[in-house]
Amino acid sequence: MANATKSIKIFLYSYPVDLESIKKVDKYLKELPGKLAAEDKNIKLQLEQRHGDSECSKLSRLHTNIIDLFGRKVGEDEMNLLVDLHDIIKNPIKYQEGNINNTIRNSGSHKLKAIFSQAFKESNELKSFVGASFIEAKRIKLDFGNHLLGINRGRYPFGISIETTSSVELIYHEFLHLLGVGEGYDPEKLTTNCENDCWMQYDPRNGNGKRLCQKHRSELLGFLNKLK
Repeated sequence: MANATKSIKIFLYSYPVDLESIKKVDKYLKELPGKLAAEDKNIKLQLEQRHGDSECSKLSRLHTNIIDLFGRKVGEDEMNLLVDLHDIIKNPIKYQEGNINNTIRNSGSHKLKAIFSQAFKESNELKSFVGASFIEAKRIKLDFGNHLLGINRGRYPFGISIETTSSVELIYHEFLHLLGVGEGYDPEKLTTNCENDCWMQYDPRNGNGKRLCQKHRSELLGFLNKLK
């Protein structure tokens, strides 16, 4: 039986707000399904990129409030807090006011608690939220070591990816993590361990990354086949 086309919903926003950056990411992502299908006709994607609507704006505001609070630096703790926001929206009962998780409750930050209380209050309005978040963020400092150019946590439909260069190759790299595609390099040596023209190498910019290699296309197909 032929593979069914998978519809993927993505919430796009930039930090700080930059409509031109969002238009660029939107354009690149619209081109991605065709590029993947040209390599493997079994990869059938339909992407719905959302930006600027009410639901996306509310989610963006909650995320950017956390980034602002930590001085535009995103490390492991901050990334986990961004993911926690998604958890509140998915499972608001788990985060009833007064019963917010220990990381937040023990932080000593009234502002942070207020952000999560606001997320709890708005969870009803966002209850139809299904989709991963992609943040184009040229002014965020990523604090993970190894001079990372982007970061991902989680998988569709509730993952988050941040990309900091506006390059098409790295946009594809971080976006594909949301669809179950792993890294194509050794995390210690940063050397490529897949094909040399794959988007999933450490830095695929400047013409190095031209496509998704066979190894990672198999990962993508495996992930898509499990999606309902």
